[in-house]
Amino acid sequence: MVVHHPVAWHSRPESIDEMQRRLTILSDPARLALCRHLVNEAITTSDLARRMSMTRPQVSRHLAKLRAAGVLTSRRSGRYVYHRVDADTVMRIGVELLRAIER
Repeated sequence: MVVHHPVAWHSRPESIDEMQRRLTILSDPARLALCRHLVNEAITTSDLARRMSMTRPQVSRHLAKLRAAGVLTSRRSGRYVYHRVDADTVMRIGVELLRAIER
């Protein structure tokens, strides 16, 4: 039996502490719900607040955490900022977690 591990995208493997921080951020139920909306389309903070029945400041705080975890991209279009989950980064988290565990 041969086990293939995907090639990692980062030259420096993430530490266990960094992986734990990222996973903790992603494990929050409200952030997971936001990610479900943001995985297929780019959405503004106001639209997310309406969809989630949250205030804009609440959504903004959650988005800041997701951005700090490196899983969210944001782009400005005029006066609006559109947010979206970076699916490639989220998929790499699994690879990085495995690398951190193996060290």
